[in-house]
Formats: sequence, C-alpha cells, structure tokens
Amino acid sequence: MGSVAQAETVFVAADGSGDYATIADAVAALPDGGTIELGGGIFSGDGNRDVVLSAHYLISGTGSAEMPTVLDCDGHRAFVLQGGSLFGIGLTIQGGQAERGGAILAAGGSVELFLCRFEDNSADQEGGAIAADGGDLHLTSCEFVDNSASQCGASIVMRDGLVWMQSCSFVGPATGAADCIHIENDSPSGATSWLWDCSFTDMAGRAVDMVGAGSVTGRFTRCGGGAVRLVGTRLTPSQDVGNCEFIDCTGGPALEFHAFGSTMASVEDCLFVSSDPGSADLGVITLYGEGGSVTGCTFVDCAGTGGVVRGYSGDGPSGTGVIERCIIAGGGAEPVRCGAGYAFAVSCCDIVGGWTGCIAEQLGV
Repeated sequence: MGSVAQAETVFVAADGSGDYATIADAVAALPDGGTIELGGGIFSGDGNRDVVLSAHYLISGTGSAEMPTVLDCDGHRAFVLQGGSLFGIGLTIQGGQAERGGAILAAGGSVELFLCRFEDNSADQEGGAIAADGGDLHLTSCEFVDNSASQCGASIVMRDGLVWMQSCSFVGPATGAADCIHIENDSPSGATSWLWDCSFTDMAGRAVDMVGAGSVTGRFTRCGGGAVRLVGTRLTPSQDVGNCEFIDCTGGPALEFHAFGSTMASVEDCLFVSSDPGSADLGVITLYGEGGSVTGCTFVDCAGTGGVVRGYSGDGPSGTGVIERCIIAGGGAEPVRCGAGYAFAVSCCDIVGGWTGCIAEQLGV
C-alpha cells in the first residue's frame, strides 16, 4: 500500500481489499481533489463511518443494482464535513444516528449528491439524514426513505445556507411531527433555495418548511401535517410555488405563506385534490401578509370550514390577494374567506356555488 503523491483515483472494496482497507484510510492518503471509488457491498465498522472530510473529495459507488454500494452506519454518521466538500454518486447510506445529521453533518462547505439513497437514518434533534450549517446542498435524483428526527428536518435541515434539489423523492416517516425538509436562510443577497420536481409521500408531518426566498415544484401526497410552508422576511424577494400537485394533504394547509414587507407570494398552475387543513382558521391555501396571488389553479373536493383560499393581513394593517383563472369545485359554502383587513380581487374564475362572503360583490367578474 503506497502513498498518493497527487490527486488521483483509488479503489476501496467492502471486504477491505483494494488500494486502501477503509474509506477513512483512503481519505487520509488522498490530497485535496482526490476520487475514491467504492465497490459493491456493505461498508461497515470503524474506518467506514464517522469519516471526517476537511478537503474536497469525490466518493463514487460503483456497485450494481444487485449489489449496491451501502454504507451501514450502525448508529454512527457516515461523514462529517469540516469546511471541505463532498461530491457523492451512487451511495446508499443507512442506519445512521446522531444528535444532528444522522448520516451527514456539514459545517460549512458544499455537499453535492447524485443518485444517492438515505434510509432509516435518525437524529435526536434535527436532520435525520443530513444537517448542514451554512454552505450549499445540491441533490439530484436522490431518495429518502423513513428517515426521522425528534424536532425538525426528518430528512434534511439546512441553516444559513442554500438548497438546490431536483427530481428527489421522499417517503415517510409515517409517525412523528417533524417536517421532512427544514430550511432557514435569511440571506441579504436574496438568494433562493430551489426544490424542483420532487415528490413527498406518506409522511406524518409537514413536507417542506422554508424560511427565506424559495421556489417549489413537485408532488405532495398524503402529507399529514400540511405540505409546504414558506416564511418570508424583510430580505426575501419572492416565494413561488408552481406546477405542483397536492393530494390528500391534511392536518394543516397544503400551502401556507407568511409574506412580509415586499415579499411576493405566488401560486401558479397547481392541482389540489381532497385536501383539508382541519381547522376553521385555515384554508387549503393560507396567505398571511400584505399580498399574494393564486393563478391557474384547480381545487377539487377540498373540504374544511376555513375555506379553500384564506387570507390574513398578518402584522400589517391590510392585505390584498389576487385569485385569477382558477377553478374551485367543492369547498363548502364559502370557499374564499378573508380575515380582518384582507381582501381578494377575483377575476376569470369558476367558483362553483361559492360566490359568497368577501367575494360576493365580484360575482360575474
């Protein structure tokens, strides 16, 4: 076993053969920018868990569908980033457990993952699979299954950093009140976290809870704590949700916006079916703040005494929302409801049997 003099690719096998016996041995030998290829099979035990990354590494699973590359953490973390970066491809990480970040804990730096799977990881506090403080988190075509946390972020928690996520799927957990993804980013630059074309299925808590600028597209099915909550700040330029499906979302609003100051909340081209927030004070879409728009959306058999679209002025004296080109079929006698100081301008909508309450005078607009 020789030393590595320059950035290159090394191979580690699950049985300890290869260029180095463990992942940690390979990390210690490789310079900044090195690549570690992991063979198929189960990597476990000391040296294959709690691996500290303080430089930049590409770690790639080369296993097959029949024998994937599995990091079995057995009650430990897989990786701890200390200002470095991880580019992971084709890794399955399971059985991780920690106070924060059951599988990966990142203190700054960058985590970029492609075709990775996280299953049955947990945290005593937050970030059942991943907890990140600052830096960036990029996820593409990753799967999260039955990860859990006691407080928030059953799968992911990000604080003071940005998340870019595309074509990822989240299933469970079926118990517990923690949201699945929890993001807090009050960036003065107005940078936006993006969750594109992701799916959330069969979870007890809320799917996405995001503070700061955000844009969300995807599919939300059987989310027991509501689906998406976006909380703006004085530094948040916009919060956008578009091309989403919300099916059987209960226990809270399918969409909840808290928009402050100049923040503009918008919902476009979404489908809502059989969703019920379960409270007389909440709508399937609930808007707090000075404004917001709901455009091109369809609501079918959405129940609840709080209405389908509900607006509140929040901390301000008044607010005005816009509902246009929407179809609301079902939702009780008053599907659009206005809290004190809030009003909706409705145009080009088909609201079946529900031109009552605060929009009654707009019948026929």
